[in-house]
Amino acid sequence: MLYPVPPEEAPRAVPGALVPDHFSGTIRGRHRGVANIELRDHWGPYFISLVADPRDRTAFAVLLPGEATSLLEQLRPGEVLSGSPRGLTPEGSTSTALILRYPSIQDDSPRYQGFLDLSAEDRATITSRTTREKLLDILLKEPRLHRGFLPLLFSPALIPRDDPFLRQAERTLAPLRLPELHGLPRLVGLGPGFTPAGDDFLAGTLMALDIIPRAVPEPRAVPEPRAVPEADLREGLLHEIRQALSRTTTGGATLLRLSLESRPPAFAHDICHSLADDHKGPHERAKEAIDIADSHGNSSGLDFLAGFVWLLQRHQGFDREQNWV
Repeated sequence: MLYPVPPEEAPRAVPGALVPDHFSGTIRGRHRGVANIELRDHWGPYFISLVADPRDRTAFAVLLPGEATSLLEQLRPGEVLSGSPRGLTPEGSTSTALILRYPSIQDDSPRYQGFLDLSAEDRATITSRTTREKLLDILLKEPRLHRGFLPLLFSPALIPRDDPFLRQAERTLAPLRLPELHGLPRLVGLGPGFTPAGDDFLAGTLMALDIIPRAVPEPRAVPEPRAVPEADLREGLLHEIRQALSRTTTGGATLLRLSLESRPPAFAHDICHSLADDHKGPHERAKEAIDIADSHGNSSGLDFLAGFVWLLQRHQGFDREQNWV
């Protein structure tokens, strides 16, 4: 809502932890209660989003209070919007700027962090052999799900020959064996769309690497030989992926930045919570997680899930039920 006279108490919005205190950028799109503002830094462009629904929030988003969500109806692509803890100001607007207070980086008010909230037991369940096998079983038996990069989880015979992006991804992934993942960043920007399939796939692999280390049980009495720790595997990818961000779309770069910070998007949180739900059986948990992935974008959610499962399939420490060595 635009206020001709600032109210005594401004409506309070809640920004994500990665939202700068002061910014100025261009509105690039508005859809379904989300407005994306393109900013740029030394890594390239990325989006800060204004969102009306808590289910759309990320560490790069500002959640608007109910009385301020009408602002989204007034924003137009190409418009320049400046933000600060005192408000959001459309450049050149004849109206008074929206007074929209939110916590600054310097104060003690909490910001939305976007980290996964999972216990050690949750992580062990999500990364267990049972979970992986249930996911693969359901995905293989549902041909309607065989789109995007999902066929990369199956036999090469199931990979469509007429999809150049899928074939390129197959060539990139085929020689990779953990602990060597240095070729994985070649997927950055691979594919069409707001977030290319390669970026979604990479985001899924990064979430898997975030979860796996914390699922490791106590050391055995006689330690077995161990490859490079998962945390080191992930750390080794960060620099390569950041260097490649200029190859992808602004939406893809935003997704990868969140993933590099271990702050995956909201639907990924939902997938994890579904897979960890101990009130449901393994099949029901896996089916619910797949439905969540399938409902996100055209194939983006499934591409993300494919990357997650792909990493679990190839992890050298994955030897038996919930055992990481």
